Amino acid sequence: MAELLDRDLYRKTKRMDRNAMESLIQEFYNMGAASVELEVDADRLRQDIGASRV
Repeated sequence: MAELLDRDLYRKTKRMDRNAMESLIQEFYNMGAASVELEVDADRLRQDIGASRV
């Protein structure tokens, strides 16, 4: 995984105002949200949960 917080970005964050910091945090959130698979197979999930009961 690439470093998200390299020295240059660290220095920039120290000088950011609130709006710039919120934009950066939103950008990081969007990157994470885009990398998540949102489709869930509910039937498969039920089977897996049922199979794991003790």
